[in-house]
Amino acid sequence: MRRITTQLVNISFIAILLIGGFVLANNYMQHHGREEGFAHWAFTPAVLAACGHGYINSNVASPELKKFLSLGKQTFSCDALPKNIIPAKFTGLQATKYYLLAMTAGIWKLFGISWDKLFYISAILFALALVAGFLLFRLAMGLTISGFLTLVFGVTLLHTGYFPDLHDFCMAPFFLWYLLFLGKLVKYPFSFYRGFILAVLAGLVLGIGLGFTVNFLIYTPLFILTVFLFTPAGLTKRLGIKLGISGVYCAVLFCVAHPVLIRMAHGNNLFQNAIQGLSDSHVYELYIKQSPIYDMLTHYSDEFVRMILVSYANHVHHYTLSIPLDTKPYVHFGMTYLIEIIKYFPGDVITHGVASLLKILSLPFSHLLPARWLPTVGVIYAASLSIAALSLIVLRNYSLRIAIFVLLLILFLGFYPAIQYEGRHVFFLSIISLWMLGLIINLAIKIITQPNFRGSIRINLKGSLLIVLIPSVLIVSAMTIAVIWQQHQLHKLFTRYDNAQLQAVSFTTKLEKNNLTQINIPNVTSGNLVKQSVRFGYLMINLDQKQCKSSPVYLQVTYRKSPFCQTNPNVCSYDKLAHTLKISVKDNSKVFLPVYDNYIYRFSGIKVPTKQVNCITKIAKIKNLRRFPLQLFVMLPNNWHSQRLFQQIGRPQYYEVKLPKVIHTSPENLVIDQKIWQFKLHKPVLSFRSRLVKFNSGSLIVAGKPNSDFNFILQFVPKVFTKSELATADYYFVAEGKLQKGGFSIGLVKDRKWIQSSLLNLTTTGDFKIAIKIITPGMYKMTLANFLRNSGSNHFKLFRYGWLKIRKKSNV
Repeated sequence: MRRITTQLVNISFIAILLIGGFVLANNYMQHHGREEGFAHWAFTPAVLAACGHGYINSNVASPELKKFLSLGKQTFSCDALPKNIIPAKFTGLQATKYYLLAMTAGIWKLFGISWDKLFYISAILFALALVAGFLLFRLAMGLTISGFLTLVFGVTLLHTGYFPDLHDFCMAPFFLWYLLFLGKLVKYPFSFYRGFILAVLAGLVLGIGLGFTVNFLIYTPLFILTVFLFTPAGLTKRLGIKLGISGVYCAVLFCVAHPVLIRMAHGNNLFQNAIQGLSDSHVYELYIKQSPIYDMLTHYSDEFVRMILVSYANHVHHYTLSIPLDTKPYVHFGMTYLIEIIKYFPGDVITHGVASLLKILSLPFSHLLPARWLPTVGVIYAASLSIAALSLIVLRNYSLRIAIFVLLLILFLGFYPAIQYEGRHVFFLSIISLWMLGLIINLAIKIITQPNFRGSIRINLKGSLLIVLIPSVLIVSAMTIAVIWQQHQLHKLFTRYDNAQLQAVSFTTKLEKNNLTQINIPNVTSGNLVKQSVRFGYLMINLDQKQCKSSPVYLQVTYRKSPFCQTNPNVCSYDKLAHTLKISVKDNSKVFLPVYDNYIYRFSGIKVPTKQVNCITKIAKIKNLRRFPLQLFVMLPNNWHSQRLFQQIGRPQYYEVKLPKVIHTSPENLVIDQKIWQFKLHKPVLSFRSRLVKFNSGSLIVAGKPNSDFNFILQFVPKVFTKSELATADYYFVAEGKLQKGGFSIGLVKDRKWIQSSLLNLTTTGDFKIAIKIITPGMYKMTLANFLRNSGSNHFKLFRYGWLKIRKKSNV
């Protein structure tokens, strides 16, 4: 009877979570809006299915549909479709978002075709995530603690800043349900019937999840490993049943995820993503200190990594054929280049993994506690590790098998995000520390309230210590050995740089505004330049401390767009590849910079503060590029042999060229009349805002500690600019305000990517004025994002902001 009552209470709580979670999430979306997260033009199959044409793709010649898919309007009527719909192949994005589009089609068929109806999908996924979280807590603790922690977890899901982005949030429920099925395999008695049901459910969840985001591919082997290694049946018993259950899981997974897997078999960009995870922005996210000698990837950019991989294939492997994205050659050279990185930088790879583990374990604290309550990073890490260690000791005294399973699961879920650590990829992993904390609280309550339970506790001190000490020693030992090996490998590699055969190149200088000088360096790159190829060159710049008036020296590597961009502005609008390097000059230093030309971008030279131009005494290029397969930024002072040739966990060092100015413009050289600040502005409508955004007397105020140093704060409703409109008028986004603390980025976003040429980063406190001009036709979302250092707080105001249209014949 008691068991039936408990089950009824559980079912009632689940029903409350489903209904309450749906209502709460839907109201949240109605209030905050949704982030325009991904390419809406890919939703053609969802529209056609909702209109009764079947789940197909088609190049429909419908102006109304085109306007709807470009977010020019919020709703669409099926009457606007032509009668004859000719099927077409799914694009790569449509294939990999198969079930997301199918779910959208179902929602639209029931409630009408409108972008706002996607709120229902977010609300459903949120409710399912709450239920899965509750059931995960119930695996190890009582109803009251499980209910409380579920509510805490729900708050973190809402307030991470990623809930309004359906593309990112959809990972949460599928991961949690998959994890729940693993937990049930480990906890309950093993049988074919239970294993078969869990295999079908796990295959369904993972297969459907892959149709939302391909990131779930990394979880595929977990179910099979759990079946063979961690079920109560043991390692060597009932192998036939285990094989059968694993076969069922694989069969269901393949059948359900077939559309996605077939597409990925033809090529993907997974290795490119892993390489991008080594960029400076991810290093900062992980709290890692760079080596003073090298930088693996100075700039986070899809196009930048693509140029690295194509030039690597061309100049190292002499591969001269076309290498488009999402093809098998691109996968091959991405994998080969990543292996080269691991070969030379094993210490950094492990350091990234350990840093990721520490960040994952500390997620609940950074998501829940106000900024003024947060202690130092070291204290948070120590508390997180203590909770993990204590929970493993508790589990060890209950079951060694379960303790080892949880330990290995924590290590896997902690280490793998280092591949590309971003808050939007890991926010749901906060359940790990919450679950372990709940386990400890549950035990403490039992000890206090149940005298009989207190007497039954038998602590195996030796075994408890081993479950914590062994993995700690192994990780520290592996990191130490890898760092020593890396120091040895890089010493040989950088000696090769130091002794490289060089060819001097000529250059010219040109004084520009803001006390900067442009150094033009022609004829640096080599190779043929066709549409899918890349010309590559390695510059050596000699810096002399005796000639410098100040240190550090700031070098900004600049690129210009090719003539191809004049006829293809949409292709060229994403990335401005310019990036700034900070170099501390001691004695004579050699700086090695990889530079590129492709059909979109051309290396145009280097900008340096005018007062530091004399620091540069020589510019040359490396002759034999094949001897330098890794395209690193390298800085070799005279004493580089004694320097640290590895990264280490610690506060990262942010840097930028600080030029004091009140007026910030995009493009950078934009000339405007002062009257622009006096015109009346057309205030835009918000489509998404984070919890940090408030309004007061017409001012937009951002205040508080965000959950990520660089996540979006708000977005305005997309605005379309046609070629004819730009021919007759100039369009600006104008803003005036005051930055009191922190920093922010402002610019245009298209298809989830910053238009880098429009991006402004403001970090200098005080009053500011911003003017961003629209240069090329297209549909853009004006966006603000955090731009912080060391996970600080943000506080700034926009007193005046909006769109401004000035006809070409105007006096301004």
